[in-house]
Amino acid sequence: MTMPPPGGEPQWGNRPPGLPQPIALGMMASSPYLTEGVAITCGFAVFGPILASSQVSIEVDGYELAPAAWGRIEVPVLPGTHRFRVFIRRGTKCKNVAEWTGDVCRGELLELSYFFPRWGGVQLYPAPTVQERRRAVAIFLAASAALWAVLMLLVLILT
Repeated sequence: MTMPPPGGEPQWGNRPPGLPQPIALGMMASSPYLTEGVAITCGFAVFGPILASSQVSIEVDGYELAPAAWGRIEVPVLPGTHRFRVFIRRGTKCKNVAEWTGDVCRGELLELSYFFPRWGGVQLYPAPTVQERRRAVAIFLAASAALWAVLMLLVLILT
């Protein structure tokens, strides 16, 4: 094999252009560049080898996308109202279907969660925002402190 001249191409012609990474049909790789669309986080709370070996299918406005692995799935969609269906396909049957209709705003990423709880059916719901999570933690800490204070007061009164 002959070496290409310094700074040049091999004698047999230009190199073929690099091929992009393959991605699932209609899916985008997780990157900071997706600024508008929907991100669906899929997971399950209990160990389930059947769930772990399956893939999640997503349907946006009646169009089914290629199945994807569990985890965060980002789908670019135009702003507007869309209907999302998430399910597990077993042959021709759709199992564990969850639906949600919501608005995708211009320049925003709609966060949805698709989870199997320990008890009950599968759910698809909007993920809480950072402010909602902080508020929930603050309420939990305040309630814990109040309960601790009441218990200490009871101990002091009863002793």
